Amino acid sequence: MKTIIYRTTRMACFSCALLIIASFTGSPTVASDKDPLIVAAHGSGISFLGNLSDGSISEASGIAASRRRADVLWVINDGGNGPLIYAVGLDGSDCGHVSIRNARNQDWEDLAAFVVNRTAFLLIADCGDNENRRKSCVLYIVEEPRVGPAGIVEKASLEWSWRIEYVYADGPRDCEGVAVDVQHREILLLTKRTEPPVLYSLPLTLTQSDKVQTARTVTRVSGIPKPTAEELREDPLLGRFRSQPTALDLSQDGTLIAILTYKQAFLFDRRSNESWPQVFGRAPVPLVIPRIRQAEALCFSTDGGSLLMTSEKLPAPLYRLDIKP
Repeated sequence: MKTIIYRTTRMACFSCALLIIASFTGSPTVASDKDPLIVAAHGSGISFLGNLSDGSISEASGIAASRRRADVLWVINDGGNGPLIYAVGLDGSDCGHVSIRNARNQDWEDLAAFVVNRTAFLLIADCGDNENRRKSCVLYIVEEPRVGPAGIVEKASLEWSWRIEYVYADGPRDCEGVAVDVQHREILLLTKRTEPPVLYSLPLTLTQSDKVQTARTVTRVSGIPKPTAEELREDPLLGRFRSQPTALDLSQDGTLIAILTYKQAFLFDRRSNESWPQVFGRAPVPLVIPRIRQAEALCFSTDGGSLLMTSEKLPAPLYRLDIKP
């Protein structure tokens, strides 16, 4: 199996090229409509950075690149663990953790980093609902903690800045992918157990409100293949989950959005002034990822040149997948 880089030449309004890693046996898969592809031989583009050294991160369900320091990542654990966010280095090293006061980890499933009015924030998504029966879900927004010169968090705890309680317009949904679109002031939520996955949206409010918000339906996400008959035959119990989204992230410049599944990742290209139905109406570029046990955490690097991902199982390996030269 060969690994190659695809460079998608955009329309005239784009000045830079998008490099995407994919795998094929035979002809390459065209990611978008009629854009020409330039194929160049390259190495795998996948780097093992190290295991997450803090053993307390036993169920990593979300990861985000710091907006304060390019050498720091933030990680959260799945539901049933404490309301903690963990700082880790780009080699997986332990940089300490911060407790979020007056927060509960019922089922934390994703983490997003963003900047508004020159202030860096983290959004913690308590949005998991395996049995589709939660009355509401909660998003906690906290100001990103500072990591000192020694590479250790400066505060042991902090209060959330504001929280958003919400429901879905058409009933409870299980969601493990959340991203923040600062440019359009919206929060994106991607369902896990629906076929095809469905994208919902909430307004990115910047102040606390006691009113329960309603996530509106935006579009169905096409282009993520269903499990093959062979996968279902090999693992009748878990095979059906292999193509379900487990993480979502939007690049800081808003031009790329990535979806992670247990099997692979997918990259969508967002062009100028496009709506989300237009973006997700095109076929994505499939990305080959390492064989990760229960891959549930993915984010863009601070510069947008790569994707970082890890596992919900121990040992939790940290990988980097380069998508730009």
